[in-house]
Amino acid sequence: MFDQRLHVNDYMKEFLAQEDVYTLEAWNVVSGAVMDALDPPNLLINGTFIQRMETELQNNAHQGDWNKWTPTPGQGVDEILHHLEKLKAALVGANPDQVSEYTADIANIAMRISDTHGVTKPHQ
Repeated sequence: MFDQRLHVNDYMKEFLAQEDVYTLEAWNVVSGAVMDALDPPNLLINGTFIQRMETELQNNAHQGDWNKWTPTPGQGVDEILHHLEKLKAALVGANPDQVSEYTADIANIAMRISDTHGVTKPHQ
């Protein structure tokens, strides 16, 4: 998995070392705050689940451009209900892979509903 914090920190140190020793020293002072802004510590987010959400989006890319899908409120709820039925069957069947798949699908649909009708905006 790509480590954004390590990449940014390494890039800044290499770039600043070529430019100015004093600027590099300043980076060393503020880098912790910058890293925390990029990846806040102690979040209650499961990175593995987020990766599963991304995998599900990519697995379903053949269905159309995700960023162009703007479901009506009814369509969004219908999609969640459809996937909820699949999730119920996966839970009853004790199928962990399907449970993860369908919960990631539901989370993605919820995110898209929020992007379309809520206050969040998709990253461009």
